[in-house]
Amino acid sequence: MATAKSTKEALSRIEAAKRAFPPTDRGATLGFDIIIIEERLKLPAQQLASGIYKSHDQHSQTAGDDSAQQFDMTSGSSLIRYLTKGDSADSMRLTLIVGVSANKTDHTKLKHAGADCVWGKPPPKMNSALRNDLLEILIKKRRYIDK
Repeated sequence: MATAKSTKEALSRIEAAKRAFPPTDRGATLGFDIIIIEERLKLPAQQLASGIYKSHDQHSQTAGDDSAQQFDMTSGSSLIRYLTKGDSADSMRLTLIVGVSANKTDHTKLKHAGADCVWGKPPPKMNSALRNDLLEILIKKRRYIDK
């Protein structure tokens, strides 16, 4: 289990986990089986004062693509989109992404961004029922059983 206090720290931990447990060695695509992401990210005051925070990581673009080169990381849903861009439907070890927000209006945004499930706040108690629900979603995502 690992936690991160910033988007930059989260991306760093994910990259480290991907190196330690590569998908080619039966590791999960994002290094973790489950990642829980809060929609309303708190950014350091210094980054907020300087304008919209942009990830230091850049994603590749096709020739002629005029979209912004950097990926906006100001919300959990934008982080989810960044993490899931390029998920292969053929991968059997896709990571389960859980979006979290106290604001019900964020739930749809998180689902559209690619969250597999969304929790309100406080999050549900980790018990056998929740564990079984998460396992069922993960198994379906990895296509071990029919959806």
